Amino acid sequence: MARGRRYSDKGIKIGEIAFLAGIFLAIIAGIAADYISDTNLVIGILYLLGLVVGLLNIQKKEFTGFLVAAIALVIGASISFAGYGAIGASVDRILDYMAAFVIPAMIIVSLKAVWELAGD
Repeated sequence: MARGRRYSDKGIKIGEIAFLAGIFLAIIAGIAADYISDTNLVIGILYLLGLVVGLLNIQKKEFTGFLVAAIALVIGASISFAGYGAIGASVDRILDYMAAFVIPAMIIVSLKAVWELAGD
């Protein structure tokens, strides 16, 4: 993960915090989905965190690797694990939330890559 922009002199990086928060929220929300009354709120937060990660965390040299990994995650999230019982259902939800987190970052990075290509 590239160095994010600094939030303060203490070295707290907004991009890194957004990335870790997005991954943590996706996993916790996927496990506890039965107890979450407003999944739209969770998805909205994941979208916003994904936008922050796409804007602040992914640098030009990481575009290709990030986009390949993001595409693999989105394809993996489209596969259903529900046939494997409760654990499979939790894996499905976690991957769905991870996709909700990664897709906005993927769009931002794709636009940045196109902008770089157009400038060359």
